[in-house]
Amino acid sequence: TPLYSSAASDVYKRQPPMYSAIKHQGRPLYAIARAGGEVARAARTVHIRRLTLIDWSPPCLTFEVDCSKGTYVRTLAEAIGERLGTGAHLIALRRTAVGPFRLDRAVTLDALQAASPEQRRQWVLPADLLVQQLPALELALADARRLMQGRELSLSDAQCASVGAGLTVAPAGDDPAVGQVLVRVYCREADPGNVDPGDAAARSGQAGFLGVAGVTPSGRLRAVRLIAHICTPEVPETVRPGPESAETT
Repeated sequence: TPLYSSAASDVYKRQPPMYSAIKHQGRPLYAIARAGGEVARAARTVHIRRLTLIDWSPPCLTFEVDCSKGTYVRTLAEAIGERLGTGAHLIALRRTAVGPFRLDRAVTLDALQAASPEQRRQWVLPADLLVQQLPALELALADARRLMQGRELSLSDAQCASVGAGLTVAPAGDDPAVGQVLVRVYCREADPGNVDPGDAAARSGQAGFLGVAGVTPSGRLRAVRLIAHICTPEVPETVRPGPESAETT
């Protein structure tokens, strides 16, 4: 039974609860609440795409909700009780999906530990599945090595154009990617010094997933969060650049 049907009005402004990890002047709200304090909280925009009644066994009801990030379900439960005129609070919460990842495809830790290496490789999903919403950018091995060393790369006009659709700009905050367009970066060539046939990223259909980088307005590529390891040729100590001359992000 739908408690709510998806429509253009699925966008709501909700005030986050005091018991949350949102920070106020550097302190998490839950720490302020535990100390007996309370501060004003700006309402945040949330999307509730689907809200369905699963079971009604008085005085408890069970519902399923498909919602956006920032939706505090315990606050939603209180809002439902307020609309019903009875009051309500949350007694249990189970997350069944996050983006493309669903609970019915999950594997328990015990099962993972008991499985053979081959079975584990079949279960483990490629890391780049987490950032499939970002445009992809392929680099030659030499450029991939430079990026992994912390150097910035100058992108060609063609490379900038290739990531021009579906851009995600990093939000304001302390993240090093602020103001940059985020992309997922791959190395189009196999690194002969780091070949692992069981690597999960290699099974994603790309030559090798390196991680997430940012493209600046001037067309420079900077590392943001890199997860791969690429072997780099040994540089003689006499010509190894020092920290003061290295090109870093």
